Formats: sequence, C-alpha cells, structure tokens
Amino acid sequence: MTALHQDITIEQGADYDHPFFLTDDAGEVDNLTGVAFVMQIRDSFGNPTALLTLSTADGSIAVDVDSGAVRPVIGYAVTAAFLPGQYVYDLKSLETNGRVRRRRQGKVTVSPQVTTIPVPAPAPSPSPAPAPAPSPAPGPSPSPTPAPSPTPYTDAAGNAYTDAAGNPYTS
Repeated sequence: MTALHQDITIEQGADYDHPFFLTDDAGEVDNLTGVAFVMQIRDSFGNPTALLTLSTADGSIAVDVDSGAVRPVIGYAVTAAFLPGQYVYDLKSLETNGRVRRRRQGKVTVSPQVTTIPVPAPAPSPSPAPAPAPSPAPGPSPSPTPAPSPTPYTDAAGNAYTDAAGNPYTS
C-alpha cells in the first residue's frame, strides 16, 4: 500500500495534536501493536536537515492500537518557533517484522499567529543560599551581570529542535 497523501496545518504558537487513523487494505483498523513511528518535517523534499523529528521512541508520537490512531504531538513553544509557510512531511512506521512503511505524506502549512503567549522559562533548580558577600571596596561600580544564555527547546530524548540552518530554537 502506498502512502496516503494528507496535507496538514499547524497553527503557529498553538499545540498540535491531530491523529492519523491507519487502516489496512480492507479498511479495518491496522494492527499497530509494537509498531514504532517517526515523522519528520522539512522545508523541502531534497533538504537533508529535518526542521522537526517526532517519534514514538521519544514520546512525541502516541499510538492507540484499539482505534488505529497515530497522534503526533507538538507543543506551542515549538510551533511558535516555526516560520509561517509551506513545508513537507512524511510519517513512517517500523513494523515488528522489520519492514519500514511510509504511511502518510504531504504538505505542512504553518499558519501565522496573531496573539502571542510568552513561553515560560524553565524553573530554576534549587541551590544553597549564598554566603553573605563582603562589603565592596570603594571604587568604580561593578559591571552588570550578563543575561543568561537562552535555553534550547528539546524533545523527550534531549535532542535540540533546530531550524533548517541547524540553529537551535531557544527560549
């Protein structure tokens, strides 16, 4: 069976959580027990760099074996970093018998957001209370402390989400 063409729309700055329902040639719910899935979004078919990779291994794709639903989940902080426009994707499965199948393919349209919601910064880890600072010596004021480096967004496996040029999406 060839991959079904199904275009999708991702709303910039909103959670994406829309299932693909997989059936066999007879139209029955496909047996997805033990099947792994990977989905990639790229800016074009020939580009070797994925803008985003989702998988069952990292928990960003959920599978419901009873309904045949394969559900990619992308958080709003990640979709906010996508530039509006057209992209491409496909969804592949790794069957329990070792067979790899392309299940879905198509265009991804990222529609632009109007309302933005600030992405919350990660909670700081607790640290012991600092010792009191000695009183400063007279002289020039110290320079201000530099701002902390931005934190990259990562998937459940700790891999950074990157754009087509390999730059990480950061908070």
